[in-house]
Parts: sequence; structure tokens; C-alpha cells
Amino acid sequence: MKKLITVFALAMASLTLAAQQNSVGNGKIKMQIGNTSNSPTEQKKDSPEKTNRNTEGKITLTLQLKSLPTDSVSIYYQILSNPDIEVEHTAQLKNGMLKYEVNINEPIKLMIMPLSLIHKFKNGKFYPTRGSRITCYANPGDQMKIEATLVDSCLLFTVKGNKVSEQYALFHNETLDVSKDQIAQAFIFETKKENERSNEEVSNYQKIRNNNLRMQEVKAIKFIKQHPNYEASALLMKSIPKDSVISFYGSLTPEVKKSFFGKEVQRLMNGWFNNTVGKKMPEFEANTIENKSFKLSNTKGKYVLLDFWGSWCKPCLDESPQMKALQLKYQQELQIVGLIANDTKENAIKAIKQYQLNWTQLFSETNEFGSLFGLREYPTKILIDPAGVVVQIHKGSSDQVFKDIEALISKTK
Repeated sequence: MKKLITVFALAMASLTLAAQQNSVGNGKIKMQIGNTSNSPTEQKKDSPEKTNRNTEGKITLTLQLKSLPTDSVSIYYQILSNPDIEVEHTAQLKNGMLKYEVNINEPIKLMIMPLSLIHKFKNGKFYPTRGSRITCYANPGDQMKIEATLVDSCLLFTVKGNKVSEQYALFHNETLDVSKDQIAQAFIFETKKENERSNEEVSNYQKIRNNNLRMQEVKAIKFIKQHPNYEASALLMKSIPKDSVISFYGSLTPEVKKSFFGKEVQRLMNGWFNNTVGKKMPEFEANTIENKSFKLSNTKGKYVLLDFWGSWCKPCLDESPQMKALQLKYQQELQIVGLIANDTKENAIKAIKQYQLNWTQLFSETNEFGSLFGLREYPTKILIDPAGVVVQIHKGSSDQVFKDIEALISKTK
């Protein structure tokens, strides 16, 4: 279950996570992969302790941001081995300086966002863009120094004291032009309320956002090509297209492949191997949100639509009318199975009731669905035919997704 702690501090914040926060719930999920000799990598997931990282000590971070000498900042961190444990602090800069300490025995991901750069629009929406935050990674025992400068509402920064963070900062600074454009376009779009936007404006903004994402991917691929010996290159592989990951993974140095993020890419590739169009979906079983047992093999004779979603995912919830229509139209031919990702049980149950998602919903306290299926985007839908073969995989949300699903299922009616 996701744990979020918010603490307010001034110049220094210090926190020790209680041991019980590292425990996991009793959610159950098993996946039988069968013969894994053709799998590109090992299935076993190593803990960060086995990736040559220091696992004892305090993380100390010193931030210098002279452009905003008295601003408050939101400091958010996530434990890499268990992303559902999240901690958020708010602290105030003093003469552009901040010292932050955390006592923890796990590697973490840190995000620092000056509150003045989290844009609040008249329609009530907040827009913290990637360019207006500092993202870095830290291991127990690290003593890190971050120097940041404000450039056109974006943060240019350098990091010392952690190699991955030093490398990632280089990539961040190389992509500031994309971030600036993203902020500018968001301001134009978000100044209007939803009911004031024309369909053309919505469509054009979506195209601009997609284009910005493609530009980020191009820059990430260029960075990976230039730096196959950087662990940050493995980190960036989680945000580029699948074909590119497969193409460039082999170019990474052996040391990077053995690193924490190198092994994360390996697990991602395993998930893709387990659900590929044209291949039989491996048997898996999990618990429903009502704590009942579910086995994929019990759905034989029907198409099965695996729908990966979360209550935090607005595009996922916006699809609920189309999902309900699909369920009603193909009651005899199709079984929909929701797989709730990166969510709390409480929030998921609320969303199921509010949006009437009245089909089988699987829930795992340990949120294993993402790694098992190699997911990076939500919503994601996997359509399995009555013989158990994966016939379609859809990432993202669009009307075309449902047209493609219906076109295939209707052939069997």
C-alpha cells in the first residue's frame, strides 16, 4: 500500500523511516513463465544491496539556488526498491541555500521543486513541468551538492556526490529547450477551462505534447548512444520506445548492465518477452480486489482484455464509458480483467464504485503487475484470443483502440 508522509521544515529536514514501512501486504500474484530458456535475461529481481551500493548511512544533500533566495521547495523522495513508499517534505531556502538530511538504508529517487515554479492556472490545475524540477538519485552515505540556476522558468543544475545524478543532470540540461516549449504551450492551453476549449484546440495541444515527448525520446537516444558507459543511459532506456531499448541495450557496457538501472531494463525486457503479439500469454494467477483467486486459464473460450489502470490515471478513468459499452456489447465473447497499478486499495475501490467498473479487478499490494508485464504507459490494454494468444497490445488512450478491439472480436460473433 502506498505510504505518503508530509513534513514541514525550515532549513533542515531529517527523517528515519520505520522498519515496518518496508514491509509489504499480503497481495498474491504468481506468474508461470514456463520454459524461460529463450528469455533475454534472468527473471530474478536483485535488491539494491546487491548492486555495489553503500547500504548504511545518512544521505546529506546541500542545495544552492541563488536565483530564488527565499523560495520554499517541495522535496519528494521514493525508495527505488519499493516505489510505493513515498515521502514528501516542504522546506524553505535561506539565502538560496538548503541542507537536507535523511537517514535511510535504501537507494532513493529525489525530486526537488521550487514552489514558485509549480504553476497554478485559473482553472485550478497545477503544472509542475519536468524542466522546473531537479531530479536526482542517492545512495545511503552519499554527500551530495546541487547547484541550480533559473533559466526561463526552467532549472539548469549540476550534481556532485552521486555518479548517476551527475550523469542525469547532463541529460536534463541538454533538454531544457523542450521543457521551455512545454511550459509555453501549457500556459496557452490551461488558461481556458475545459468547457471553453474547442475540439480542435484539444487535438492540437495533444499533438504538441506528443511531439514534445518524441523530441525527448530523440534526445534520450542520442545521449544513450554517446554514453554507453553511463548508468544514467540505462535509466533513460525506461523512457524510450521498446524497439530502441532492444536495439541499444546490447551497446551498454557490462558494468552498466550489472548496475541497478541496468537490471531494471533487464526486468522490463523480460516483461515484454512474456507478452508479445503472436505468443501465448503465460498462465498467471492473482487476487481480485475482493481477495478472491483468479486464474487466466479459467477464462478459456473467450477473448480476454487485460486493462491496466489506476485511480490516479485520468485517461484510464475517462475510458470508462467505452469500457462499459464494450462489456455490454460482447458479454458472450469477451471478459474484461482490470489490473490495478500503483494504487492503494482504498482509492481503487472508490474509483470502481464511482465509475462503475463492474468487471473482474485484480489488485496486488506489492504492485507487481508493471514489472511482470513490462509496462511503462497507462492505460495499457492487452487483448488475448480464446486460444490464449496475445493478439493486440494498446498503449495510451484513443477511440481507435476500441475500434481495433471491436473489429477483431466482432469477427467471432
